[in-house]
This record gives sequence, structure tokens and C-alpha cells, in this order.
Amino acid sequence: MLAAEVAPITKTGATSSPAPSITITPGAATLSAGESLTFVPTFAGLANSAVTWSVSPAAGTISASGKYTAPPLVPSNITVTVTATSVTNPSMTGRATLSLKPAAGDTLKTVVLSTGSVVGGASVTGSFTLSAPAGVAGTSAVVSTSDPNVSVAP
Repeated sequence: MLAAEVAPITKTGATSSPAPSITITPGAATLSAGESLTFVPTFAGLANSAVTWSVSPAAGTISASGKYTAPPLVPSNITVTVTATSVTNPSMTGRATLSLKPAAGDTLKTVVLSTGSVVGGASVTGSFTLSAPAGVAGTSAVVSTSDPNVSVAP
């Protein structure tokens, strides 16, 4: 009787690894004015996991740790792209989409006064007050007239 020993078969050569990528969680979300959400990057095939964050268009802010805060006033629906970019390989990015919605009561107002709405004769003095929701900075008003008989004082 003949006895033979068989060696196990092994495969040698290169092994495949996942293509380098960055994925952001959550990949999509909806926020209202002033709300916050923290994004978390996940890495595949990248040795260094440091990223820089950016937002486009420039609506709201994002911290170095991925915490996004919507602007205090969202006048209309806005779609924002949040991007995480690899520090060591800037061509590697991950993206998430945010839908920003106005908070209840957030609207921009335009007031138009016409000569037909002013009562009082040739000389009328009046005042208007512009106010904004709490936490809204940089509120401004543009006051102008096309009527040469009306003057506008600051």
C-alpha cells in the first residue's frame, strides 16, 4: 500500500482592498432654522481619518468636529451640501445633503408705502420699526423713495 501526503493548496499574490472612500452619516437630513446635527465620517482604505468640513452654499456653520448648525433665519427652503474632505488626500470627499426649512413664523417682510396710503396733507412725519426674531444678527432695512416730494431721514 502506498501512502502519500498532500499539501494544502494556498493562493499567493495581491489581495484586494476596498477603494478609498469617505461616507458621511447621516447621508441626508432635514433641519429647521437654528437646529443642529452632528455628521460622522466613515473611512475605507484611508490610513489617516482627519477631515476638513465645508458647507455649500454658505448657509449655517459646521465645526471641526462635524457639528452643523442651521442659520437662525431660513427665509425659504434651501438645499445644502455638507462635504468632508480628507486632509491627506484632498481628492477624497464624502457628501451629505441637508434640506433647510423655515421655522414657523420665519419670513422676510417687504413693506411698500404708496402716496395713496399716506393721509395728512403736505407734511406728514411717521416712523417704522424693523424687528427680527431673537438670535438673528445683521438685520437691516433699505429705505428709499422715487418721489421727489418725499425725503427719507436715517
